[in-house]
Amino acid sequence: MDPKKAKILLVEDDHILVDMYRLKFKISGLNLLIATGGYQGLDMIKKEKPDLVLLDIKMDDLDGFEVLKQMKADPTVKDIPVFLLTNMSEKEASDEGKQLGAERYVMKAKQTPEEIVEIVTNRLNKI
Repeated sequence: MDPKKAKILLVEDDHILVDMYRLKFKISGLNLLIATGGYQGLDMIKKEKPDLVLLDIKMDDLDGFEVLKQMKADPTVKDIPVFLLTNMSEKEASDEGKQLGAERYVMKAKQTPEEIVEIVTNRLNKI
């Protein structure tokens, strides 16, 4: 799939990070949709059917693990790749996320926005 034609959904409640990722994805020519919480993210996943979801885990309303559980239980969106985007301890988040169906774990503090754009682009090239 051409990454420039893909719909990528970022589910993130930190507005500073949202603005930073929005800018980096825009500069890269990628279509980034934004949901600022778990409930909004779940609604957008079902409505927009993005090609890939970047999902924060710790959010105030509905955490990313619950979003992932509900998403994977819905046959209309269960096959959408999900990358967990978080700062939780790698082992804890990675194990639970993979068990729930996440494809990849990306630690925000260890990856620059440019690296995250590259990771997403590489994955979309394989769809």
